[in-house]
Amino acid sequence: RSKSEHALRVELRRSEERRRDLEAELDRARGLKLKPPSAGDGGGGGADAARVKIVETQYEQFRKEMASRLEDKNAKLHALEDENNKLKRAAMQTRGGTSAELERVKSKAAAEASVANEKVEGFARERSALKTILESKIATLVEGIARSVKEMPEEARRHPRLTREVNALDRLVHATVQAMES
Repeated sequence: RSKSEHALRVELRRSEERRRDLEAELDRARGLKLKPPSAGDGGGGGADAARVKIVETQYEQFRKEMASRLEDKNAKLHALEDENNKLKRAAMQTRGGTSAELERVKSKAAAEASVANEKVEGFARERSALKTILESKIATLVEGIARSVKEMPEEARRHPRLTREVNALDRLVHATVQAMES
C-alpha cells in the first residue's frame, strides 16, 4: 500500500510543479506588452497575441488533463485506503479466533509431547533391560563358549572358523553393551 501511495504522491507533486511552470509561462506571456502591428515590424504584435493564445490553450488543456489524472489518483488512493481498512478489520476479527485456535494447537502439542515423553521413558527402560540381559546372560554365555572351545581337544580347535567366530561374538556383545551405556 505504501509504495502505491508514495508513487501517487510523487506523481501529484510532479503535476503540481508542471502546473506552476505553465502558470508562470502564462503570466510571462500575459505580461508581454502587445504592440499594435506596425508597418516596420511585420505584425510582431499579432505574433505575441497568438503566442499568448496558444499558451493559454495549452495551459487549459494541461489543467483539464491534470484534474482528470488527479481524480483518477484520488480514486485509486481511496480504494487502497478502503482495502487497507477492510484488511485491518478482518485481521482484528480473526485475532479472536486465532487465540482460540492457538490454545487448541498448544493443548494438542502438550498432549503429543506427553505421549512422546512416555514413549522415551519406556524405551529407556527397555534399553536398560536389554543391557542387563546382554551383560548378565549373553556375555556370560559367550565367555562360557569361549572357555569350552579352549578346553576342546587340539584337533577340534584347529578349525579356524570356530575360534574366530567365538571371538567375534564376544567382541560384538561387549561393544553392544558399551554402546548402550552411552
